[in-house]
Amino acid sequence: MGRITEAAQRVRGFEKMPMTTQIGLVLNEIEEARRMRIPLAFICEEMNAAGSVVTLDYLRRALSVVRKRLLDQDTQPAATTPSQSTPKQSPASRSEPGPKAAREEKAAKYMGNDNPLLRSLNKQP
Repeated sequence: MGRITEAAQRVRGFEKMPMTTQIGLVLNEIEEARRMRIPLAFICEEMNAAGSVVTLDYLRRALSVVRKRLLDQDTQPAATTPSQSTPKQSPASRSEPGPKAAREEKAAKYMGNDNPLLRSLNKQP
C-alpha cells in the first residue's frame, strides 16, 4: 500500500497537479493495488497521505477517465517514432483536394441528376 505514497512523493509538485494527472502518475500502483483487492477507500487515503485532496467518488470517476485516455492513446496510430515518420509533403503536391475543392465537389455531387430529393423538388410546379 505504501507504494502509491512513495510513487507520488517522488514527483515534485505532486500536490499542485490536477487530480487526473496525479492519478495518471500513480496509475500503475493503483492498478496493482486493485489486483490485490485493496478497496478504493484505502487507495484514496494513500493518495491523500501523499498530498492529494481527492475524494473517493472523484477517484472512481477519474480512474475511468484516465484509463479511457490511455486506451485512446494506445489505439491512435499517431504514436510513431521520428524514424518511422513519413516526410512532409508540400500542400501543392498532396493528392487529396483542399477544403474548398472538397466542398465544391460535394456540392456538385448533391446538385447532380443522381440526387432523388433534388429531382423530386424540380418536378414540383
